[in-house]
Order: sequence, then structure tokens, then C-alpha cells
Amino acid sequence: MPTVINRIGLISACALGSAYLVACGDGDGGSLEDEREREIAGVAELATNAYAAAGPVGLYDYLSPLVTKNCSMQGLKEALKNEPVPDGFRRLKNTSLEPQGVSTTVVQVIGQDEVEVRWTFSPVHVGAASATDGPVVWRIVYLSGLERCAN
Repeated sequence: MPTVINRIGLISACALGSAYLVACGDGDGGSLEDEREREIAGVAELATNAYAAAGPVGLYDYLSPLVTKNCSMQGLKEALKNEPVPDGFRRLKNTSLEPQGVSTTVVQVIGQDEVEVRWTFSPVHVGAASATDGPVVWRIVYLSGLERCAN
């Protein structure tokens, strides 16, 4: 009987290891491995899919207010007009905490290829009287081409 229990334990350990890799990435560096990274992955996936569906304007709702105060929807469309539009989201990797926020490589699908792009996210407090109270949502403060956006 111990042999059966050992096999079940080994199978469970392998399944948990696989689930960890799926949820947390392949361990190729810098993973925050916490709730913050899962939240950012969710926003990155939603933003990528909105970008795929509507082009650059699909990203607008996922931009930080720090960005949108200087970048209109039309300005964003113009700034990103020469950037490749993804077909979908694959995963995050190389996530790290930086002074301006959390920076991560967003792996997107473009055609048959996986393309890596670097995005930076910053926390935004919502529904609060001050900038440091209330629940946090993550919004994009940097992605390639965004520096060309002006109202």
C-alpha cells in the first residue's frame, strides 16, 4: 500500500509543479510571484485583447491617468499607427519592480509568432478621496510608441 500512496504523492507533486509553471511562468527571471503579478497579468491580457480587437484605441482604457492627461485617444491612435497590432496575449515574463512601477515583458501573438514587448504598469487608487486610499488597479504608464503621444 505505501507504494500506491507514494505514486499518488509523486503524481500530485508533478501536477502541482505543472500548475505552478502555468500560473507563474517558466521561472526565467524576475517574477514577483504574488497577487500583484496576477493582477498585472490580467490587465495585460485584457489590454492586449482590446488592442487586438480595436487597434490602438482599445488600449486607452488601460492607460494610467498620468498618461491620458497628456495623450488623447486620437493622439494614441496616431502615436501607435506604425506599431504591430497583436492578435492575442500569451503570458508575462521577466517582471520586476522599478521606480516608475512594475515593468514586465508581455508576450503577444502576432500571426504565427510570439513577440515580446516591454510594458510598465503603475498602481492607480480608485474610488478614494486621496491618491493613496482605496482599491488599486494597474494601468499602463509605458509601452513602445507611447512617448510619441501628445494631445
